[in-house]
Amino acid sequence: MENTKQKIVFFFEKRQNIGGSLIFFAKIAAQIAHLGDFDVHYVNYPNAQIDQEFCDVAMTFHDIRTCDFSQFENASFVVPLNYIFPFLLHAKDIKNGKILLYSWHPEAFMYLKNQFFKDSSAKQLMSFVNGKNALAFMDRTSYLAINQQSEQTFSETIVPVFPAYEAQGFAPLLSVSTRTVRLGWLGRLDSDKIYTIINLLDMLMLDDSIEHVDLHIVGDGSQKHRIKLGKYAPKVRFIFTSFLYGDDLDLYFRENVDLAVVMGMSALSTAQMGIPTLIPITSSRPFQGNRFVFLFDSKGHSLSLDIKTLDEMGPQTYPIGEAIRMVYAPGAKEAIGRKCYDYVKENFSLEQSARKMLSALENSRLTVDSCRKSPAFKQQLNHYHAYKRLRPQRDYFCFILFVQKIRRIMRMPFRRKFMAGIKLIALTVCNFVKPVLYRFVNFCWAKIKGLIRKRQYFLIQDGYSKKIQYLRKYAQNNDKINVAFLVIMNSVFPSQPVFEKMLEDDAFNPYIIVVPDQQRSLRHKIITYNQSFAELQSQYPGKVLHGFDVTDNTYLELGEKYQVVFFNNPYSKMAHKYHFIRYFLDKNVLPIYVNYGFFTLKYGRRIINTDFYNLLWKVCIDSRQNYEDLCKHQVIRGENAIVTGYIKMDRLASVHVQDRKRKLIIIAPHHTVMGWDALDISNFLSYSEMILKLPKMYSEVDFVFRPHPLLFSNLIEKKIWTQDKIEDYISQMNQHPNARYDNSGDYLSLFMNSDAMIHDCGSFIGEYLFTEKPCCYVLKSQREIDDVLLPMGKECMAHYYKAFNEADIRHFIEQVIVHGEDPMKEERVHFVRQQLKFNYPHAANVIIEEIKNTLHMK
Repeated sequence: MENTKQKIVFFFEKRQNIGGSLIFFAKIAAQIAHLGDFDVHYVNYPNAQIDQEFCDVAMTFHDIRTCDFSQFENASFVVPLNYIFPFLLHAKDIKNGKILLYSWHPEAFMYLKNQFFKDSSAKQLMSFVNGKNALAFMDRTSYLAINQQSEQTFSETIVPVFPAYEAQGFAPLLSVSTRTVRLGWLGRLDSDKIYTIINLLDMLMLDDSIEHVDLHIVGDGSQKHRIKLGKYAPKVRFIFTSFLYGDDLDLYFRENVDLAVVMGMSALSTAQMGIPTLIPITSSRPFQGNRFVFLFDSKGHSLSLDIKTLDEMGPQTYPIGEAIRMVYAPGAKEAIGRKCYDYVKENFSLEQSARKMLSALENSRLTVDSCRKSPAFKQQLNHYHAYKRLRPQRDYFCFILFVQKIRRIMRMPFRRKFMAGIKLIALTVCNFVKPVLYRFVNFCWAKIKGLIRKRQYFLIQDGYSKKIQYLRKYAQNNDKINVAFLVIMNSVFPSQPVFEKMLEDDAFNPYIIVVPDQQRSLRHKIITYNQSFAELQSQYPGKVLHGFDVTDNTYLELGEKYQVVFFNNPYSKMAHKYHFIRYFLDKNVLPIYVNYGFFTLKYGRRIINTDFYNLLWKVCIDSRQNYEDLCKHQVIRGENAIVTGYIKMDRLASVHVQDRKRKLIIIAPHHTVMGWDALDISNFLSYSEMILKLPKMYSEVDFVFRPHPLLFSNLIEKKIWTQDKIEDYISQMNQHPNARYDNSGDYLSLFMNSDAMIHDCGSFIGEYLFTEKPCCYVLKSQREIDDVLLPMGKECMAHYYKAFNEADIRHFIEQVIVHGEDPMKEERVHFVRQQLKFNYPHAANVIIEEIKNTLHMK
C-alpha cells in the first residue's frame, strides 16, 4: 500500500565526524518520526555514530552521493540557511516541495553572503526569504544577528536546540581542586569556534590571580593547530580526549571538570551533569572579550553570544577570573550547577523543539519552484553553472572558494584589483588549457608585480616634495615641529639619541608614543607595553604618551598631529596599522627610520626590500659600506637613504665607566633557535649547559648572561622549553656568586663596563666593536661567514676571535681575557675608529640637520 504520510526531508551536506548540528538534525528528525504522522528522511554523508544511534528509529537515511531526489517530489524540506544552494543543485529534478531554512549560528548569514559576488545579492535573497516566512532560528542571538547583518526584520521564529544526550540526572561529583582550576571544553575545534577557545585562553593568561589551569578539551577539528600550546605554558595544561559520547562523556566531565565553558548543545549537556556552565562569546574571527554568561542568566534560548548582539541581549556577564572564583567559593559549585541544571530542564526539550519545527515548517511559504524563479537564486545558480563549464570537476563548495577569492580582489585598491584580476583570469584559462602555461604565467606575474611595486615606490618618493612644501609653510607659522617616536620596547629604541637632542632643541616638540607588539601573545603584548611605558615615563616624565588603551583594547590614531614620525621597528606584523608606514602615506607627515641593528647580515637585504623600507622619506644608514650595498640591492637603489653613522651608538660616549678589579664577560645568545632558515645563527641550544658551567669554571671572572629579548619567548613558542625550565635556568645562573641574568632595556652601560663579549647576535657584531674591546663570535662553521654576512659584516668579523666549539670559547676566556693576550687589538682599534665610528658620537645631528634644512627651519 502506498505511503500517504507527508514526507519531511532533513538535508545537510557536510562531512563531519560528529557535532551539535548533526546531532540536532538527526534527533529532531527522529523525534518527528516518533510521532508517527510523517514519513521522515535524513540526507547527508554516511556517519557511523549517527547510523548506530538511530538504527531503530522509523526514518530513512540516504547517502547524499547516491540519493535519488526525485522520490522527494511534494516533500517538505528542512535545510540549513547557508546550505540552500547545495540543496537546490541536488534537488534539480524536483518541481514541488516546501522549504524551511534554519539558522543555528550568529554568523549564518555571513556564511551565506560569502557565497555571492555581491553583498546586495545576499540581501536580496534574504528579503525574498523573509517574504515567505521561511526562516527559523536556534536562539535570539542568531535572530538578532541576522536582522542586523541582512538589514531585514524577520519573524522571531525560535526552534531551540536541546540536550544531545539524556544525562543521569543531577548528581554532580562535588570534589573541587584546591590548587588547580579545572575547566572543560566540549565541542568541535573548527573555524567557527576556535577563536572562542583562544580568547578564553588569552583571558586566563591576563588574570594573575589564576596560577594553574587544567583545560580538558573533549572534541577535535580542522583548526586545532591554531591553539599555540606553548604560548600558554606552563600556566595552562591541556588534556585532549578527542570525542566522547553518552556515559563516557558524562563520567569524564563529572570526575575532571569544575566549570564548563561551552556553547550550543554542548552547554545543555554539561549543565545536565550538574556542572556549572559558562556561555562564551563566539566569533569566526580573532577577537578579545572578557565577558562570560552563566547558562541560567542567558536569554532567548541563547547558547552562544555574538559580540554585536550581546549588549542588546543584556544578560549578566562576568570576567572569567570572577566566574572561576564564584564557582570555587565554598559550596558554590553545587549551587551554581543546580541552577544551570534546573534552567535546562525548564527551557529545553526535544519534544518542544520538534513541535516548534513542525509549526515553522507549516507556516513557511517558500517552495523549490519559487526559489528557482527568484532572481536572487537564479543569478547565483547561473554563476555556478558558468564556473562549472570552466572547472567541470569542481563542486559548489569549490565555487564558494572561487567567489571568496573574487571578493578579496574586489576589496583591493584599483591598481592591485586590476592586476589581480588579470592574473586570476590568466591562471584560470592556462590551467584549463595546459598546466605548463600556468607556471609560465606565474613567473611572468612575479616579474610584473616587481615592476609595479618599484613604480609605486618611486611615486611615493616623488610625492614627498608636495608634503615638504606643505610642512615648510607649517614651520613658518609655528614655533615648533611636533615629532613622534613610536616605541614598542625600551630596549628597541635606536632613535633615542635623536629624541634626547630634540628635547634640547627649541625647534622641536618631541614625544615618545609607546605602542604594543602585535605579533606575539596577548599576555606578552600587555606586559611588554606596560613595562616599556613605565620605564620610559620614569626616564622622560611628561614626554611619553599612550598609543594603546589596555582596558578598551583601542589604538591611538596620530593623524597629522605630528609632522615627523620616527619608526624603531621595521616589521609590519609587530605594529598595528595606525602605527606603521602605510597609515601615514596619505598624510602630511615625514616618516623616518633609524636602524635598530648595525647591518652585518645578508638578512638585512630582505628588510631593505620590504614596503616599509622603500616607502619611508628617509632611512638612516650606519656606514658608507652599507650604503654602497644598499644602492646595489634595494629596489629604489638608495633613493631615500642618508648616511648618518650609527645613531644608536651616540649614547655610548656618555656612559660612565666604573672602576673594577675583576674582569667581566657578557654572554649574549641570539633568539633564532628554530625555524629561521634565513637567519639561522643561534647556537644557544648547543651551548646552554656550558654557559651555566662557565662561572664555576672561571671563578676569577664575572659573567653577565644577557640573551636576546625574544630568546625565551621563542623557546616557549617552538615548544622547546617550558616556562618552568626557563625560570630554573635563570635561577641556576643567578645562584653563582660571579654571574647574573640581565634583561634591562639599556645595555650600553653594560657594554662599556665589560671586558669582552661572547655572542652569536647579528647587530652586536658591529655594536660591541664600538667599545674597541675583544669579542668572540660563536659560529656553526667557517662557511657561515660567507653565507650569512654582508661585506661590512665580513670586515667586522675579521677583527673577531671565532669559536666553533667549547674548546674555542674556553681558549678565548683563558688567553685573551684572563691572561690579557689580545693580538688583534691594534688592528681592531684602527678598524673601529676608521670604519665604524662614522660621525660618532654625533650621528643624530645629521638627521636633525637634514630635517631642519629640508623644512627651512632656523
